[in-house]
Amino acid sequence: MQPAIRYALGIVTIVTIVHVTVAPPTAAAQAASPNACELVDAAEMLKLTGRKDLFGKGPQVQDPSEIPQYTSGCHFLGILFLLDTAFAPERFARVRRGIETHGTLKAQSISGVGDEAYYEWDPRPGNFQMVGLVFRSGNKRVTIGENTHSDSIETMKKWLLSIAKTAAPRVK
Repeated sequence: MQPAIRYALGIVTIVTIVHVTVAPPTAAAQAASPNACELVDAAEMLKLTGRKDLFGKGPQVQDPSEIPQYTSGCHFLGILFLLDTAFAPERFARVRRGIETHGTLKAQSISGVGDEAYYEWDPRPGNFQMVGLVFRSGNKRVTIGENTHSDSIETMKKWLLSIAKTAAPRVK
């Protein structure tokens, strides 16, 4: 299984927990059609990551059947972007508490991106451990994540912060 797919499955697990523990979106939120690929500046991502778009396809929309309803996903260069609408501050806080109490993930508050943000990561040793940066801008939640070796989590956090800072201004 490819690392991006493993990460997507990890995020789906997290988001599924969130949808179980948090009230469903309102009708207005359900009508919204978020597009996570609008957050991705391909040229900037190529520059920040030093990676190459080997197939020349650019950012790719995540198959809607692989992610929860009312969520948009986009992947590019092995990085997954998820965009959720209707995430008020109270709901964002409940989701974070749920992540910290219902699983093996760790969370750490950060500043400098969105209205509020935190890192989430799997601290268990090994390859392909999920590391994500989750932020709220207004009533939208953005998750940006990648898999890495457990020895590289701190480096990945800094890298994700750089990526998040380029995506945050595009959240509308």
